Amino acid sequence: MSPLAVDLGSGAAAQSAPTAACDDTGDYTRRFADLPALDADLDDLRALATAMMSTGSEAGTRRGRDPQENLAIPAGYTYFAQFVDHDLTSMTSKVETDPSFFEDLTNPVALGDLVNERTPELDLDQLYGTGPIDQPRLYETDGMHLLAGSPITGSTDAGAVDLPRDERGIAIVADPRDDENRITAGIHSLFIRLHNQTVDRVQDRHPAWTSEQIFATARDRVVAAYQAIVARDLLPRLVGSTTWRQAVARREQGETCATLPLEFSVAAYRIGHSMVRDEYRLNAGLDPLPVFSGTFVPGSDLAGFSPAPEDFAIE
Repeated sequence: MSPLAVDLGSGAAAQSAPTAACDDTGDYTRRFADLPALDADLDDLRALATAMMSTGSEAGTRRGRDPQENLAIPAGYTYFAQFVDHDLTSMTSKVETDPSFFEDLTNPVALGDLVNERTPELDLDQLYGTGPIDQPRLYETDGMHLLAGSPITGSTDAGAVDLPRDERGIAIVADPRDDENRITAGIHSLFIRLHNQTVDRVQDRHPAWTSEQIFATARDRVVAAYQAIVARDLLPRLVGSTTWRQAVARREQGETCATLPLEFSVAAYRIGHSMVRDEYRLNAGLDPLPVFSGTFVPGSDLAGFSPAPEDFAIE
């Protein structure tokens, strides 16, 4: 799969910043190699965190306007951005197998020891894995359709389904992080349905094609649509239309490589954590629920890693 087809450039600020040379020896690079570490007062950080926190809602039974609603960035974009993150990066360390690695998490890890388990491209590899030949467990026996889960209800989406699961309730997906919460899982299931519908359309139009041809064409079309959503819808909402237009108008200068800046993966993109609300209402039939309540009781919150309650379809 090709990287993002839309040239987003680097923006004025990024162009003036020092850029590390392309390093093909590892999965991550440094965009600002000489940037000093943050040195902030702990009390200031606590005060900032407190100021950012919602005071909670009066809405265990709320049915009206959500006071936390952001009309510029609807709630689902936070979790679509998480879905995109899972497509771009999954950081592990080559030394995690050493028991001493977890003894002191303040010890720095060398950049060369970090491994990205995902491809740093918008190619939906957390949806498709390495394909139906290498990972047949993600696919139906025809090698074209992705496995889909059981139907769920509650919303006006008559085709809503859970993620596919094994007999233990564990999601059958390439990246288990997509089952972390009900919203990201719902987005993943939407892309399963989009792919399967696209397979059906391609097969109807080209009945003489092989299953390999049909699958490849459907995947290309779904990835292209996904890239367009990220480039033309998600990014303008996150960075603002002015910054987005400036970036699109520019052309990347100099060398590029298929690696991901560490500052993006573990710093800049963490903006999503500050966007998480204290609770969400999935559909009109449900009361608002927290993402994680700590109870680990299905239906008490929006935590995943288990079959979705039957009325948890996302509106």
